[in-house]
Amino acid sequence: MTKLNWRVALCAVVFCGCENLNIPIDLESDTATLDVDEAIATAEADLCADETSEHCVILKALDESDGTLESPPKLPDAIPTTLEIDLDNDPATPPETKDIKVWLDESGLMDAIHAKRAIGADLSDRLAASAESVQDVSFDTVTFNWQQNSLSFNTVDLKFFVGQDIEPDENGNYDAKALIADGSLTEAGIIKAQDAGATGETDVEFTPEGKALLNDAFKSLKFVVAVSIPDDAEITLNEDEDGNLIKPTGTASVSLKSTVTFSIATQAPGQTGSGSDAAEDAEDPEE
Repeated sequence: MTKLNWRVALCAVVFCGCENLNIPIDLESDTATLDVDEAIATAEADLCADETSEHCVILKALDESDGTLESPPKLPDAIPTTLEIDLDNDPATPPETKDIKVWLDESGLMDAIHAKRAIGADLSDRLAASAESVQDVSFDTVTFNWQQNSLSFNTVDLKFFVGQDIEPDENGNYDAKALIADGSLTEAGIIKAQDAGATGETDVEFTPEGKALLNDAFKSLKFVVAVSIPDDAEITLNEDEDGNLIKPTGTASVSLKSTVTFSIATQAPGQTGSGSDAAEDAEDPEE
């Protein structure tokens, strides 16, 4: 995903003078897309990189189970849970019975929907203040907003991560899988599972140190957050009325939301400084 700036809107009067400026602002990330259609299509193509492999033979047999064979082969919309397959193409030997639920895991197709997504946030241009001038940050909740959801399966609980001092790659992207693996991103909470097709907002349930991690990230003004379906999570595909598995498909458009109060250091009356500049720019962030 590309690096995302968080849009901000002033939501209360700032208090100035010799005290710090307290600036409450609504934050919502730009929309990120979880694309299961693309992930499954890539995994299907990978299985048949070698068309003679057993996984490709099984995928072709599944594709033909609905009366058609696509090129490249794909999972049918209704996936049978068992299938008789002639793996050796020898009429002298009987076909094998394959447990397709087991095969979906063994083939790696289910791994394809264990998505991990990272979002870069930069608040410095909107708040018009340096990280050094941010004295404190406070917030109550962070919500994960499912704006659109056409996923054909129920999600599991997602893990929420946060990190600082992380640079994007040459294309402005963040590799969530690598950043989680090398410890650059630290788990800060859980986002509860969402039913197939369901939209709405879900509160992030923080770990004991999670709020402090996100608080420090807000203070730094530049940070990265990520969500991940855990690698060991078991995703259960829904079934149709005939007992077939429903192919994992769909996309979800999601964002993160919070109301955050920034306490910005100011100077004595009659002097100018970054705190007053922050207040003016927060009132009119387009200037």
